[in-house]
Amino acid sequence: MKSYILIFLLSVIPLFSYAQEDLIITTPADTTLSATSNSGANFHDPDEDSYSPLLFFIFIATIVFIIVGVLTIVFIGLLILGLLAAGILSVSILVGYHQRSIEKGFKVFLISTTSAMGLIFGISLIWIFNKVVHWWTLQTALLIGSVSGLLGGVFIGFINSFIIGKLILFIKNRNNKKST
Repeated sequence: MKSYILIFLLSVIPLFSYAQEDLIITTPADTTLSATSNSGANFHDPDEDSYSPLLFFIFIATIVFIIVGVLTIVFIGLLILGLLAAGILSVSILVGYHQRSIEKGFKVFLISTTSAMGLIFGISLIWIFNKVVHWWTLQTALLIGSVSGLLGGVFIGFINSFIIGKLILFIKNRNNKKST
């Protein structure tokens, strides 16, 4: 029993020794509130200057790393798109030169561009759709998005090529009728 009392006293005494002083709020003649302790010293609020240089440094470092990460991703994305565009453009020029037809080179450029954009949009849209409905695994969703985007891009490229061909033929016929 003595040991229980001793343990109780040893665990309770630190609670009383670290207690705060009683605060008295007084109102001087100028009607501003000031907090003073029983000893008459001004009360210092620890929340007023809770500035921590380490937390500020961690915050600034986090912001800097986020900005660097976003800029790196944007740079890599633009680099990939630039290389892709350079490849599409050079292949179109080579096809047009080899076939001796600007129309065929433009058709290759149009189909290649719409295929690449369809691939990018297909993967993005199916990935977002899968995040919402959770139908497939990530690999399956990316495969479905890439195949459907690529096929949709090729299909749109052929349709655009057909429409542009008919539009050019219409403009040529209209200009020939005006000149005669």
